[in-house]
Amino acid sequence: RYQPTVAVPWEGAFAERLKAQGIRVAGMDVKSLTLGDLHPSCVLGNVHQALRFALSLKDFLEEEEVALVHANSYRIGIPCSLAAGWAGIPVVWHVRDIATTRGKMRVVDLLAWFLASRVIAISKAVSDRLVISSTKTVTIYNGIDSQAFARASGGARVREELGISPSTVLIGNVGQFIPW
Repeated sequence: RYQPTVAVPWEGAFAERLKAQGIRVAGMDVKSLTLGDLHPSCVLGNVHQALRFALSLKDFLEEEEVALVHANSYRIGIPCSLAAGWAGIPVVWHVRDIATTRGKMRVVDLLAWFLASRVIAISKAVSDRLVISSTKTVTIYNGIDSQAFARASGGARVREELGISPSTVLIGNVGQFIPW
């Protein structure tokens, strides 16, 4: 049986919710590796921060005798994979994004193949772009309990505001925009 530990960059509502469920929370100076600004000075600073984080995470993984690392994105997967590799621990990448350019997606794919023990893609679209690492990739769709979001009103107020017929299927989506 496993006892999960979640590394968080700061204490807050998310950490408190985890603790309330009996999940151990470890505060760390978490640094992911971004593929955004490719200016040499930005790349060097970014890599330096990610390597410092990876070294401290390696020590943590060894001290805590961690058996498996789950990286919730490829950005954090890069330094987590380095730390896990140095500690001899398998790492699973959870890839949720499709990089904005073909070149960046190829870099992600190559790094996933080289660094991850396994890769979880959240959709066929994501999985289809992981060509090199396809032998390590499994698609697991995000589960949604639609009953948990059912509203008794049927969204009448929103439909009226937007001029949408009650018979039209209405789907909402919340996401985030992150510069690459």
